[in-house]
Amino acid sequence: MGMFDSLQFFLAATAAYGYAVAALPLLRMPTRFGRFVVVGAASLVMLCPLLIAPEKMIWRAIAALPCGDLWFKMIDYARQYGRRRGDGSAGFGAYLRFLCPFPVFLVVFGQRDRRLSAAPPRLREIAIVCLMGCLIAAGFVALRIAAQIPAVRSCFPLDHAVMLLIFVPILAALSRLLWGMERLARFDVRPIIDGAFSATSPGEFWRRYNTRVADWMHRNVFQPCGGRRTPIRGVFLTFFVSAIFHEVGFAIATSRFAGYQFLFFMLQAPAVVLSDWLRPSKRHAGPAMNTAARCLTILWFYVTSVFFFEGVNRIFPFFYASRPWLP
Repeated sequence: MGMFDSLQFFLAATAAYGYAVAALPLLRMPTRFGRFVVVGAASLVMLCPLLIAPEKMIWRAIAALPCGDLWFKMIDYARQYGRRRGDGSAGFGAYLRFLCPFPVFLVVFGQRDRRLSAAPPRLREIAIVCLMGCLIAAGFVALRIAAQIPAVRSCFPLDHAVMLLIFVPILAALSRLLWGMERLARFDVRPIIDGAFSATSPGEFWRRYNTRVADWMHRNVFQPCGGRRTPIRGVFLTFFVSAIFHEVGFAIATSRFAGYQFLFFMLQAPAVVLSDWLRPSKRHAGPAMNTAARCLTILWFYVTSVFFFEGVNRIFPFFYASRPWLP
């Protein structure tokens, strides 16, 4: 990865943020067709990673993260602008601050303004941030070591299990590291991943995984299409939007529409609906039933996550040590 690669990434990121600023008048359109204009205008920001050469998949994937962040923010700002324009809280300056990529994936307008009433203990938070950084580094070392084990290299189901066993703590540590940095800056935010990996159902997992985007989905997709009055439709449409978003993002990074991201997220919708139906009975279940529910949840994500990590392995070919089963 040389200087030219970095320049391409800088060009893509600059184009994305420049476009997000220039598109502000479109986000404020009051017409009856405004929502379609907003979605169309915001979606163009996802094309900016195409400024990076197609063989640089890692750089395209990295560039897709801030572009996706901008896509969420532009749509949420447009939704909230109509309610706030009278009090002046949705002005140009507020919009620019909202586009700032820190705190990470804080994509609901106004939440960035929340501050802790008192600063957290700095030494404790700094120590936790440093510890999480060490755990992340150790996790990547463990991935490389595991990749050299003959049994892992020759058996994809074992390889997938080992990678998940190592990768999940890396994600949890990364979430805690970012949250510690955000708290040091006195932002009053919820962690990106908030206990998702101890969930006892798919529904609980998705409410706790990427809590910030989940909040965006709840406000911008689930509630507008009926919310609790039509929960099944709301859940399916929410995962449909997520499926399209991820499929397009991975396709831009890899220059290939495989359909696996779409399949993964659409499979989650019926699982979430079913687990939500069973939620009342789960409250009265004993420890044995809760343990069984947690094991079933782990098994569900072990099986279905093969579709998600197909795209991850295509971008980062060192993720799996064995040959994946998916074509």
